[in-house]
Amino acid sequence: MIRDFVYTMTYTAFALLVLATNSNAQVITAFSNDFEDGDLIAEVGSMDLVADTAIPFIVPVSGAPDAINGNNVVLIDLNQTTAMQLDLTLNLTNTLSLTDGNTVSLDFDVAARRVNGIQKTIHVDAVDSNGNIVMRFVLGDVGSFGNSNADRQRPGYATRADGRLIFGSPPGSYWYGSDTTPDEFNAPKDVHMSLTIGASSFDFSTANQVGVAFDATGVSNYEPVVSTDVAAIRLTTPFTGFGMYFDNLKVEGVVAVDTGVLKGDVDLGGDVNFLALRKNLWVGFSFIPNCS
Repeated sequence: MIRDFVYTMTYTAFALLVLATNSNAQVITAFSNDFEDGDLIAEVGSMDLVADTAIPFIVPVSGAPDAINGNNVVLIDLNQTTAMQLDLTLNLTNTLSLTDGNTVSLDFDVAARRVNGIQKTIHVDAVDSNGNIVMRFVLGDVGSFGNSNADRQRPGYATRADGRLIFGSPPGSYWYGSDTTPDEFNAPKDVHMSLTIGASSFDFSTANQVGVAFDATGVSNYEPVVSTDVAAIRLTTPFTGFGMYFDNLKVEGVVAVDTGVLKGDVDLGGDVNFLALRKNLWVGFSFIPNCS
């Protein structure tokens, strides 16, 4: 909607122009893949797997369609021939800003494959446009946090200064798997993970399929610096053992609604101009003294 107001007085002419827009935060989907089309091609963005680091499989969900996982999930599993560490990148369609209160949300569902005594930890990193790690989320297995064989599949995070850290309990051990997890996708062990990444910290929430939920706010990012953007999500492993089912991968940029700042510009010739700038909202004022 555009409105023009002109009000004339004997000594003053005053004009106001307002360009209005939606006051809600703007959400930009920069990556999305739910694997329902039966292949690895993302609906939004793209996936790059470093050759020979892993073998991805589209796996049908038993009894599909499932209310959460639909018909398919993806298995990211170890390449037994090369036995290399995982290196998978989710390429975003846009570099997403973390300035001015903007955030980036990362959501996915995950369930562990069989354990068989192998350490299966995956790092989920938000990476900026310079290749630096903004935030590191840890899908932790035995030894990730100094934990024993009886304490596995626990989510956590990491900082450069302190290494890997746990959130607490819950979410405790076997949050998204168990020692008896079969090779097949185990839908009751599927867990939703949701992260909201800011310039210096992130918020985390998770819920499993038996209704237990956990959340943490203000969790430290990987580096003790203020980050300005997120350009990609990268999944890597510190060891050569891994095996996880993923689904409903989504990355979104959330543009904050600014309250606006009024700025003035004075021309000594007699004109006074003001400009108020909001996210997607420009308000211009022009005050012109008329002494005729």
